[in-house]
Amino acid sequence: MKKIILLLICLFTCLQANAKQLKFAQVTDTFYSSDKPHTAQILDWSVRSLNLKNPKFVVFMGNNIARSKEKDATEFLKTIKSLKMPYYVAFGNYDAHEVSGLKKEEFWSLVKKYNKNNSSKTGYYTFSPNRDILCIVLD
Repeated sequence: MKKIILLLICLFTCLQANAKQLKFAQVTDTFYSSDKPHTAQILDWSVRSLNLKNPKFVVFMGNNIARSKEKDATEFLKTIKSLKMPYYVAFGNYDAHEVSGLKKEEFWSLVKKYNKNNSSKTGYYTFSPNRDILCIVLD
């Protein structure tokens, strides 16, 4: 039993020693709205801060806009386009709404228009920041 525990400790230590650091940023629930100027100020500040911190990539995890409207989505995407690193966008329930706003396909076509990193045809996609890591984005 002592040998097994010692082996596990050694294995964990070896794995930890070979681990590489990956600095990335995750942004969620920005609720950008063209009707609320403070949301534009916060988003601008966030982009400037991210550019200073220089993570390997940024993932916007959804609820990026407050209303599922083309104007808000376009302004949000234009603002984050000034990021100096790759960024990826995931859907949130506020971003696309079949009944009262943009359909998922419409939102996604805007994302692809402003972001060369999102080349997928849907909100389900993968990307690899390096050869050892695979990130999966689900709708």
